[in-house]
Amino acid sequence: MNKQIKEEKNCFLRDYSLQKEVEKLDLSEKIRAQLNLANIRILLPKKDISKKNNRFNVFVSEALEISGEYRICYLEIDEYDIKIAEFKGARGDRYSGFYKMLVAFLDGQVEYKNEKNKLILKIQELERLLNIFNDISCLYKDGKCEVRSTAKTFTKKIGGESCEYPIKYYELIDNKIGKELDVIHKTWIDIRTEIEEQCKVLIEGTGDQFVSAYKEIQQMKQYLEKILNDNNERKLALEKNRGIQF
Repeated sequence: MNKQIKEEKNCFLRDYSLQKEVEKLDLSEKIRAQLNLANIRILLPKKDISKKNNRFNVFVSEALEISGEYRICYLEIDEYDIKIAEFKGARGDRYSGFYKMLVAFLDGQVEYKNEKNKLILKIQELERLLNIFNDISCLYKDGKCEVRSTAKTFTKKIGGESCEYPIKYYELIDNKIGKELDVIHKTWIDIRTEIEEQCKVLIEGTGDQFVSAYKEIQQMKQYLEKILNDNNERKLALEKNRGIQF
């Protein structure tokens, strides 16, 4: 069995900027804007001039180390679809610590195809995927998941020597959290549907229908404004950390 050698940690720079990493990507302005608002860290592979710059590693927002333990997945975004892999290439850590959580959340919320160890989503699912990344980052930050070693290992060369390291995955401390997240997403879908229905009544309705829809939309507006106000401090902190405004 190959031995283990304690390797030097590779860390994110203190002045890491998500926006600067996103700017390097050969993607549309709309997609880059969506990525800039995500609660994640990304890291591009070494530039290959023969390939489009549309591939990157995704880490939880609180990750300090550049390692498989804090990685969610490896992502490739094309014009029509999104390809998700646990890792790419033989170098580095051959696993992503949050990958199993990602797949579990995708199973309940997003349609995808599984081809040659890659999950393929339609580009229209990008917003939902980023919301799942946000959920995973929040769960990690709030201490609601913990890392557990498996019986599997991967081989990595350190100083010319082949060494074995354990493959570790994060799991929810309480499986009920997954159900709570599912409820949150379903609730938002219900709210969005209700808003669309009331807006239609407001535009097309007359008399009592118009008055009722107008009052309903006013109440929804107050509810959404309260949520935005309650989360304003977090918004300001994100703007400061990433050097952007939204």
